[in-house]
Amino acid sequence: MIIVLGEITADPKAIDAARPALVKMQEATRKEAGCVSYGFSIDVGDASRIIIAERWKSMDDLNAHMVTPHMAEFGKAVGAIKPTGMSIKAYDIAGEVKLPL
Repeated sequence: MIIVLGEITADPKAIDAARPALVKMQEATRKEAGCVSYGFSIDVGDASRIIIAERWKSMDDLNAHMVTPHMAEFGKAVGAIKPTGMSIKAYDIAGEVKLPL
């Protein structure tokens, strides 16, 4: 399993304007082979921060995602919001454990 975690920071007004692009990317990606889960959220304590959380069955699935037309379109949308920071990393994990609340 591949876990992708990331964040993009930008002006909150620009992030709000990018919401349609986030929704479109999320919807298209969730239909891809190998996508277990994919989502964006806005940090509840910091409206200038988009949180990215993804789970993929394999690195091959993630690599295929990276070259899709909707990924290219999303890259342009991210550039348009003029991010002040960005960090996105993939982690190859051996398993998962359900945690109690």
